[in-house]
Amino acid sequence: MNRKSHKATGGSGFAQCVLQVLFLFFGLLANGCSGPTEEKPPAKHGLAFNMPTALKSAGLPEGADLDAYAEIKQLNSRIRLAIRNGRADGEIRNFPAGQYTVSVVFDAVNTGFGRVTLAEATFQLNATAGRNQLSVQESDFIYPDSDDDRYANLVELNYSTDPFNANSSPRTALVFLTTAFGTGDLSSWRDAGGKSGLAAADHVCQARAVASGLPGNFVAWLSDDKDDAYCRLHGLSGKVADRCGQASLPEYAGPWVRADGLPSLPTLKTYVDDAVVYFPPAQFNEFGLDEFFAAAAAGNPGNDYWTGSTSQGEAASFHCNNWGSAAPGDMGASGSSDDASALWAHRYDEPCSEKRMLLCFESPGLAPLPKFREQGKVVFLTSVTGNGDLSSWPDAEGKSGLAAGDVICQKRAREGGRSNPERFKAWLSTDTENAIDRLTSNGPWVRPDGALIARDKSTLRNLGPATGIALDEYGGYMKHPTINTGPDSWTGSDSWGEKLQFNCHNWTESGDSERGVVGIGWANGSNWAFFHTFLEPIDDAQKDQYMRLFSRPCSTKLKLFCFEDE
Repeated sequence: MNRKSHKATGGSGFAQCVLQVLFLFFGLLANGCSGPTEEKPPAKHGLAFNMPTALKSAGLPEGADLDAYAEIKQLNSRIRLAIRNGRADGEIRNFPAGQYTVSVVFDAVNTGFGRVTLAEATFQLNATAGRNQLSVQESDFIYPDSDDDRYANLVELNYSTDPFNANSSPRTALVFLTTAFGTGDLSSWRDAGGKSGLAAADHVCQARAVASGLPGNFVAWLSDDKDDAYCRLHGLSGKVADRCGQASLPEYAGPWVRADGLPSLPTLKTYVDDAVVYFPPAQFNEFGLDEFFAAAAAGNPGNDYWTGSTSQGEAASFHCNNWGSAAPGDMGASGSSDDASALWAHRYDEPCSEKRMLLCFESPGLAPLPKFREQGKVVFLTSVTGNGDLSSWPDAEGKSGLAAGDVICQKRAREGGRSNPERFKAWLSTDTENAIDRLTSNGPWVRPDGALIARDKSTLRNLGPATGIALDEYGGYMKHPTINTGPDSWTGSDSWGEKLQFNCHNWTESGDSERGVVGIGWANGSNWAFFHTFLEPIDDAQKDQYMRLFSRPCSTKLKLFCFEDE
């Protein structure tokens, strides 16, 4: 099905903006004049407003048109709206002052799929004589998904799929972790196809995609001296510093979903600029999700894969001699699939004799991400830091211990514009209280960007967060951390939320003589609140060793995890 673009001057993309909705009343709503009574024509009232931004650049099927109307519930009336230059306007007669519920609807007609609602908003209007103005946020418009396939009708029509059939949906590009693994000499890998270096890596990715029935063109997230991964994911060669050989740096690659359907990255440029990671590119429970949509097979070398890249997609210092060396004295940069921050792209530098997997991206990109933002109680990582004596934090408001932690979270939630800031609690344990028991709610919990953390308390306790709690109270993402960035948050808990030995003397100690157990904002799964979860019994000496390894002196300045509760 061919498409045509209905575009209006001055708008494109999905940027958040304020829509000014103007109700203009011409004539008098009440007779306040003296003198002879004259028969007056009915009052005319104009309705005019900006179209939602997403519609201004909508691509619709050839021959399709937009049909806009406003419905006023109290008057049982529908007003047709004319669309001109990014605005919609209409005329209403005999519209008295009063309270009204106004719904604005944009439909596509002549689509080949019947009438399709693309966007709609409902708001309240207190109409008075004269000029009435109502400001409506872009977020007030919703974009229906008639077949519940997580792609809005607007997106479906833009990609020529049936908005009423869940089996006909746009396809977002995939990212997967290979079942194949090997040393830094990529020519030695099965599926290398007789190639070497980056060409061998891409051949492996494509071979694994074909073996599992995945369509599309896949390339490895891999850099060398000549070509950067950023350019390669755009289907180009060259270096970012040279704009991948283009007049300007390309920005169109992405977004990507994992094989389980969860969103991983937005466009590559957005990730590089703002460190946006929704779910780690290849994480599923404990092991990477491979091209067969299953946990990586037993015997795999863990969650790590060769990258040779920085977190910005440029060549790192180490790349196994352009991916031709398996010598233990040569090094290669690698990433980790359980990191919900830029560390997925580059976390370690490892000997090229080690065996690692590859991370494969469909290139350069297809449809937008499906809807993934969920409703729930919010979890965030504080933007502020402090030592283990929580009473010393500026936000503590004279409180100490757990009470100070909760007040800090509440102050941060308020500063970040969170709803119900008084309901937030710090994820902290003491000698007598477990962090998990301090939460009376049963969830679900989401990050500020709507990415699901846990559907309920049991899931949070037993599996940990589905993605890293790597956003602060303002919704800011964790900027590119350095290699081997360590724990960043006070917890005093294991990842089940139960108390451990070190808690800075119940969060009242700021010296070096006491220690506190710490967690990791960018980690998901079982390592988030304490980097080691005791799945098997160990003796006291081993436990003490682990707790000292994953605790910090109370003088250290770290953050807090904050959970919205009941």
